Amino acid sequence: MGHVQWELPALVGVREIDQQHREWHGLLLKLFGTLATDANGALSEFRFIRLVELTVEQFKAEEECLQSLGYPDLANHHLEHEAVLRDTRESLVRWDAPDAPPLIDLVEDFAESNQHHMDTSDQAFAHWLEQKEARSAVPATPRLRPSARP
Repeated sequence: MGHVQWELPALVGVREIDQQHREWHGLLLKLFGTLATDANGALSEFRFIRLVELTVEQFKAEEECLQSLGYPDLANHHLEHEAVLRDTRESLVRWDAPDAPPLIDLVEDFAESNQHHMDTSDQAFAHWLEQKEARSAVPATPRLRPSARP
């Protein structure tokens, strides 16, 4: 897989989640920079493991946030997190095998999976949140009062 430019994920409208996505993206870019000069060295391995750990932490925090906001599609969102983590575990197993692919390939697969999640599922949540906020900004219909008769 050729190295591609990874874009900063679009904002979802929740400060904590947006900050976590920026942190994840920053670490990913540092990892790619390290891989360019230290393809399979200790620093590359350390940053990859840290990125995986950060992803697990962020998924948990994200799900807690979505639950607190009453996101109706949380079950599917959770399943998508689980799929990303399952793919990540499989990559880690491949990485530990004698015929392991280069670390850059595993990192790009991992990053692509996460980027896809942020671009689709997280943006679906952002759209829902935007609609929810728009609905709550609409003033309630005033109750009609019977007119006073003279």
